[in-house]
Amino acid sequence: MKVRVLGSAVSDGRNYYDTQLWYKVNGGWNWGFLFQGKHLEVDPGVVVLERSVDEGDTIQFGGRYLNRYWWHTFFYSGSNTPNLLALKNGEEVPETHAPSYHQATVESFLSPYLDEERRISIGPRDVILLFELTHTDTTHWGFDMQDLVVLVTFE
Repeated sequence: MKVRVLGSAVSDGRNYYDTQLWYKVNGGWNWGFLFQGKHLEVDPGVVVLERSVDEGDTIQFGGRYLNRYWWHTFFYSGSNTPNLLALKNGEEVPETHAPSYHQATVESFLSPYLDEERRISIGPRDVILLFELTHTDTTHWGFDMQDLVVLVTFE
């Protein structure tokens, strides 16, 4: 398994804020740290985790952001929240609110992985994770699903 951060964009219009990415395998007690940074500190070519996993292993990912003084809600896979969406090969990118404060769109992070019909084009066992870290109301203009974008590939 290889994990890459494709994008990070949490802003209040004046500042960009750090996001974090964590993971754990098979429901372990501890989360493993993978990434912390702001939008310009993301390099999609960098593998932040490379490790072997077995067929049938359960892998969870979680993320949060730092707004000046404190870390906000930790959203993670398996928590039954709309704040984390997993996209597989052939799926359409969801319609989202336009990002505020001139932030990058989810499509800009995903452009190398989109076909002409705006469908995800990755390996058959790979997954792209979209995190919304700042809002929980899906109708809010800030719910844009591009706060943290992650690619997980399996070979």
